[in-house]
Amino acid sequence: MALQNFPRIVGLRDGELAFDLPAAAVTATLLQALYAQHLHELTGPAPAEDLPAAASPPVAMQCR
Repeated sequence: MALQNFPRIVGLRDGELAFDLPAAAVTATLLQALYAQHLHELTGPAPAEDLPAAASPPVAMQCR
């Protein structure tokens, strides 16, 4: 998703800069190396959009 929507991609691994490249220069090999321990994040389904929960009525709390 980031490759399609942003002109530049910054890859971080363990708090360190792995790469800072134009989106067109980010290859599958770079992404696989970056996500080596989390490949499911590259190949799995996209997370469902979090929809805001319906507003619940306010709750009155009694203090003694």
